[in-house]
Amino acid sequence: MNKKRIWLIAGLSLLVVAGFTTRAWLASATQPAMPPATSSGIEYVPQALPRQDRNILGLLQRGALPSRLHTALDALGDRLERRGRERALIAGRLQYGDGTPEINFTAILQLPRLLRLTESVGSVTRTIVFDGKTVASSEGKLAARDSDLLETLLYDTAEHLLLEQVGGTLAMRFLGERFHTSEALDSPAYDIFEVTDTVMRDTIQQPRTKNFYFNSASHLLERIAYGAEEQGAPLIEVRLSDWRTVDGQRAPFRFERLENNVVTLRLQFTSMAYVGAVEDGAFSVNR
Repeated sequence: MNKKRIWLIAGLSLLVVAGFTTRAWLASATQPAMPPATSSGIEYVPQALPRQDRNILGLLQRGALPSRLHTALDALGDRLERRGRERALIAGRLQYGDGTPEINFTAILQLPRLLRLTESVGSVTRTIVFDGKTVASSEGKLAARDSDLLETLLYDTAEHLLLEQVGGTLAMRFLGERFHTSEALDSPAYDIFEVTDTVMRDTIQQPRTKNFYFNSASHLLERIAYGAEEQGAPLIEVRLSDWRTVDGQRAPFRFERLENNVVTLRLQFTSMAYVGAVEDGAFSVNR
C-alpha cells in the first residue's frame, strides 16, 4: 500500500471522529443534562453535617445511644442533648398509701440524679437530699417510704435510662415492640426494654432488674415493672402519666407506685420550670 493511500485513509478516519464529536457537543448544548439521582421523586441534595457547638452540648450525645432508643430521646425534647435545662424546679402534692394526709412538697431535681425535696405539713418542714452518692434527711433517720420516693423520682424515669445507658452503668436488653399488656383491642402497645440497674436504697446499693414500657405510638415511658423475680418480693409497678409540655420538653406530672396492685405512693406535680445546672450547694447533705 503506497503512502498516498495510507494518508487518505487516516484523513477520512479523522473526519468521522470529528463529526461524531461535533454532533455529541451540539446535542449536549441543546438538551438538558441528566437529572441527579432521586428518591421517591424528591431530589437529593447532599449537605455537610452541621458542626457540633461544644458550648451547647448537653449531657448526652445521640451517637453514643443505641438507635432503638432514639425515638424515646426525640419524644422528650432536646433537654438531654442541649445545655441549659438540667435543673427542674417542681412543686406538687405527695400522698402515701398508708392513709396519712396529703403532703405539699417542693423539689429541685437536677440531672444527673441529684435531688433536694422539702415536704411541708402545716408549719413543719422536712428535707431529703441526695447528692449522687449519699442520702440524708433533716430528721436524721430515713424511712422505707423515703427510699421508694427517691427511687421513683431518680431511677424510674426515661432520662435516667437514657443517661445511664450512655454512661455504661446499666445493662439493657430489648425484649420486643408493640406488646399489649391487656387483651382489650384498644389497649396501648408497648416497646419493652429489660434493664439491670443498681439503685441506692437508704445507704445500700441494691441491684434491680426492671422492664421499661415505652408507648409504641408516643414513645413516652408509661410503666416500669420489677420485683417479681425475687423470692417473696412484691410486684412493683410505677406508672407515669399526665404528660405535659414544659419549655418545649415533655414531662410526666403524675407518678404512681404500686405494690401487688395497691397504690403505696402518689405524686402529682402542680408546676415545673427548667433552668441550667447550678453548683450552689443545694444538694449538700450538710446544708
